[in-house]
Amino acid sequence: MVLARIAQDQDAHALLCEPAGGPSTTAAAAAAATHSPDMLESTTPVATQSRYAAGTGGFTPTTQERRSLANLTEQLNTPAASNTSKRTSTSSRFATRDSDAAPLEPASATTPFRTGELHASSETPIRDAGAARPFLTGEHLWQAARPAGAARGNLSQEVSGKKLAAFEAGVQELLLLDDLLYCLQGAGGKFVQAVVPPSDGSGAPVGFELDDGVDPLVRAVAERFLPLCQHRASVLKYAESRQETSMGRVCHALSAALRLILDELDVLVAQLEHQMRCGALTLHKAWFHLAPASEVFAALHAVVMDATRRPQSAATGGGRAGLRGAALLDVLKDKEARASGNAALSGVFRRLHAACLKPYRRMLARWLEEGVVDDPFGEFFVLGDPTQKKESLASDALSAYWSGRWRLKPSAVPRFLRDVAPAVLTAGRYVDALRECGGEPWRRFCDAPSHAANAVSGGGALGLGADAGFDRRNGGSIVEARRAVGAIDMPSAGTMPSSSASDGAPADAEERRCRALVSASFSRAAEALLSAVKTGAAGGGPLLNHLRAIRSTFLLAQGDFLVHFLDQATEELSQPASKVVLSRVQSLLEMSIKSSSCASDVLLDNVSCDLERHGIVTTLLRIYDTSGDRTSDGAATASDTDEFATSTGLELFTLSYDAGWPHSVLLSRRALTKYQLLFRHLFTCKFLERRLCATWRLQQRTRSIQGGSLGVNCSLCAKMLFFIQNYIYYLTFEVFEPNWVRFEKDFAESRTLDALIEKHEAFLDTCMKECLLFKPGILRRLEAAKATCLRFCAGTLRRLAPGPDGAGEEQLDHSHIEAVAQDALFYTANEELAKTFQEQLQSLVGALKSSTLLETNLSHLVHRLAADPEVLL
Repeated sequence: MVLARIAQDQDAHALLCEPAGGPSTTAAAAAAATHSPDMLESTTPVATQSRYAAGTGGFTPTTQERRSLANLTEQLNTPAASNTSKRTSTSSRFATRDSDAAPLEPASATTPFRTGELHASSETPIRDAGAARPFLTGEHLWQAARPAGAARGNLSQEVSGKKLAAFEAGVQELLLLDDLLYCLQGAGGKFVQAVVPPSDGSGAPVGFELDDGVDPLVRAVAERFLPLCQHRASVLKYAESRQETSMGRVCHALSAALRLILDELDVLVAQLEHQMRCGALTLHKAWFHLAPASEVFAALHAVVMDATRRPQSAATGGGRAGLRGAALLDVLKDKEARASGNAALSGVFRRLHAACLKPYRRMLARWLEEGVVDDPFGEFFVLGDPTQKKESLASDALSAYWSGRWRLKPSAVPRFLRDVAPAVLTAGRYVDALRECGGEPWRRFCDAPSHAANAVSGGGALGLGADAGFDRRNGGSIVEARRAVGAIDMPSAGTMPSSSASDGAPADAEERRCRALVSASFSRAAEALLSAVKTGAAGGGPLLNHLRAIRSTFLLAQGDFLVHFLDQATEELSQPASKVVLSRVQSLLEMSIKSSSCASDVLLDNVSCDLERHGIVTTLLRIYDTSGDRTSDGAATASDTDEFATSTGLELFTLSYDAGWPHSVLLSRRALTKYQLLFRHLFTCKFLERRLCATWRLQQRTRSIQGGSLGVNCSLCAKMLFFIQNYIYYLTFEVFEPNWVRFEKDFAESRTLDALIEKHEAFLDTCMKECLLFKPGILRRLEAAKATCLRFCAGTLRRLAPGPDGAGEEQLDHSHIEAVAQDALFYTANEELAKTFQEQLQSLVGALKSSTLLETNLSHLVHRLAADPEVLL
């Protein structure tokens, strides 16, 4: 009866399902239709065959009706009926529409690769090639979609003058089934049309609507297919849009994984279409086989919407185009966690996450193995600053090369790596430093086996295959990613095709492997770099020898060279700083070192001399002003006036040391500045002691003359000498020596270069703190007392010796000495200096006592300075 009504309208027959062996809806269906139904059934599971044979309701033509339908279709295909409207396959439909848009051209014009004209023609960029072929990307659905609720037009409402409502429910079911299979392939139908919500244009997810004339019972079943068609179109659009180069490697991997799932759906639809051509498919049967896919695509649609609509800034892994990089990985991980109750969906999300993790893991492996950030799209969480150069370590005290050359981008760190992100950064910095060293350490590091190298090459803990990642030679990131991902199975019920499942471990295992890779790479890189620096394999000799050379000169552990140096250079350095010839002072310094007990140390050739621009107190105050450090006893601020023009060379003299790379990481300009401050502080004390000793020797030759002002002068000299010698003893034996012993122990126990730098900085800071350099108030009192002592030495030597500053102490005139002893002005000057020095000493001791509650090491110094110096006379 149904076939009789179909025969009354030949155009309607052309819209019905074609018989087996005829043109198929898709290219995949054409391949499936070349096999006989028996061959298809032979490849179909037994349970599936029984379900097809039994049927589940709906319009199922009998064998006789199928034969009549085949005869009618054969008549329609005759030349006499060639002008009849016929339904074409999806591929032919695409070709027809493309040919309508642009006429055919010669083969040479359409294939520039064959003629070599690809590079010569730049009218259509490669990235815009998809825009010219919307049927390849599914974009035509958005272009042809009408707003929801708008009038459909005659084409969707009538078939050769007959509306769909004029057909019986069985015929409507066949027509809608054919249309729905077209829609599942991305092609619009006549009775199922694409619509876009009025709230948005092309950016809104496209939907599908049935014709108004569909029978209610048929509509109830057909409407179940519409969400699947919508979700399939949404997933396809996202997958196609993420193939652009600028979207990044993680998006490329997700696009490849989604395309594999889309391919699975295409194969399923092709098999369903073949069953329809054989007359063994109804809407109920089709939905039975598509229901599992509908669940998967609904979840994938939610991922797509979340990845494109979530408000993100460029700094947090998102932006105008949606989520990228770590943010996309976190979304997939969240979806997997929420689907933990559904094993099928959880498995899909787990494999999607593992697929997206592979390119990210490759970037991580290269950073940990080569110290290189291979991140052209800004997805990795390590950022480099190319303006930071290692040469700045030796020239700039504020250089941030070691701490700022590489830094973390917290918003780009995946959730599963957040607690180990600092270790990732440090391990890569170590490898980068090793590469900068070059030579034997870098060769040994490269030759040693590593987990990261195995991960990149295809083995090891991460299990990356040879096809994992991206081939830089051909730039085929999508192709390589799709090859690496493997097929992803959707939950199947019936004829769901089954490809080879991915052998990749679940994402949790992948994450554990990434963390294991970080731990192993950190240990390996830290050990290699520390060994290269400590042993001197990178050049420059062992690091400890450099530190001992600095200790011998800057901290005067072997200070006999300073005696020779001051004997020869005092006259030169006593001049104003602007008149001091540094080359002459450098020659005297080298001569003094070669004639001292440390002459055999070749590393002392790295020692040089220099003149600072400011005094030690002003320098410290300028450092406090720069760092924002303030102490309760240092309210004064540094003066911006240049002291170079008003100070002598002795007040500004300092040493310098050139350690070279990689020792400059530890012995940077910052660390050398601290050594220089310690040296200048100790150098002025040693020079004052030398002047007081010269004054004391001169006084010993006048002991035969008693009384007068000489007694007060001798007593004051003893007090001053007692003060400065006890203070030097405190610096050398209670500050430098015990701290150095502790540092040598820490040096041997350090396991990373950062730990060693931290211990070295702690050693210097402790020395400066205990040397009172972190207490500007106490340091000012100390410097005032030292200035009084120098003024006393200068006045005494000038009055007692005939030459300038006691230069003629060998030719003393006793009559002159007796006259000085009876000089009331000299007596008054000594009394005033004694009173001033006593007040300064009491002020200094009082300030030290107030600090002994927090710093017990100062108690010994306070006890010595408060003792009665008269016992030394």
